[in-house]
Amino acid sequence: MRRYTEEEKRRAVEQYYEEELTTQETVERLGYPTRQHLERWLRMDDRYGESFYHGFYSTNIKIEAVRRYLSGQYKAREIAEQLDIRCSGCINTWTKS
Repeated sequence: MRRYTEEEKRRAVEQYYEEELTTQETVERLGYPTRQHLERWLRMDDRYGESFYHGFYSTNIKIEAVRRYLSGQYKAREIAEQLDIRCSGCINTWTKS
């Protein structure tokens, strides 16, 4: 199994937060690590929050986020803040699904 440097770990975590990507999008952009590795590194970061579990949100949260987004009353970033979603980019992905 490949060992990642602290710099590689830091870069992946920072890209996840700075570009508001999903864990899968971050992995695809960087070409490393696996999504599971990234989620493990994110859980060690204070910004990750306890409400975020293994990179997945409940179906109810996703539906509510998409409903609010499609209403046109809120921007994805506002909805993410309201529902404690760490990545507003996720809302766009859920809306397309």
